[in-house]
Amino acid sequence: MRKYEGVISFLDYRVTSVTFQLNQNYDTDEEMSDVNIEAKSDFIISDEKTNMIVTLELQIFGDEEGNYPFKMNVELDGLFELSGEIKNEDIRKYYANALSILYPYARAIVSNYTANANVQPLILPTVNIWKMINSQKNKEI
Repeated sequence: MRKYEGVISFLDYRVTSVTFQLNQNYDTDEEMSDVNIEAKSDFIISDEKTNMIVTLELQIFGDEEGNYPFKMNVELDGLFELSGEIKNEDIRKYYANALSILYPYARAIVSNYTANANVQPLILPTVNIWKMINSQKNKEI
């Protein structure tokens, strides 16, 4: 089985922040605004290039306009182990893979939190989180 292992291994994650704000003016009779997700991310790699910490932050219904049931921010850190010889030009590829591994955990947090907040549970769509973050970065420039 070892021959199928990748260069990057997921070790653990932790939720560093969750904020949830109910919209008291949400009108259930009116059509809900489209789910607006803003995503940000960054990473830190150890000097020895053996570990990587990836931060993923999601902001849901962040804009003030529209008919939305709540606003929510979720931030989590993922810890990854890197093995083998890591070249600087490959780090972006490992970072993209790490984001793809971390995003389903963020989706589960949002689903569980909204269900427990007694609002209609929100199940975030499966997306290419790497492309989403990069396209949102390009809009800011």
